[in-house]
Amino acid sequence: MEEIKKKYLSLLTEIISKESVVLGPDIAIAKAQSIGALVLDKSGNVINIKGDADQILHKLIDEYVNLAGSLAKDVIDPIFAKYPLIKI
Repeated sequence: MEEIKKKYLSLLTEIISKESVVLGPDIAIAKAQSIGALVLDKSGNVINIKGDADQILHKLIDEYVNLAGSLAKDVIDPIFAKYPLIKI
């Protein structure tokens, strides 16, 4: 698996994890699954991406921001500092 894909899997998993704290795990995982391009395990970890990782990342963020507004964005923004190769 290429390195950048691993980074996306890790980033997406971390976003879902942080949103689970804010929204609750059931809602956070359901929103991630609603995108249809993420393969999650039972714990909400992203184990595969089907399609363009950048577009999927944007869709996931949009889902959370549409649901929780700036609260969701405030939770997500600090995560990106850990992933300098991925731009949002």
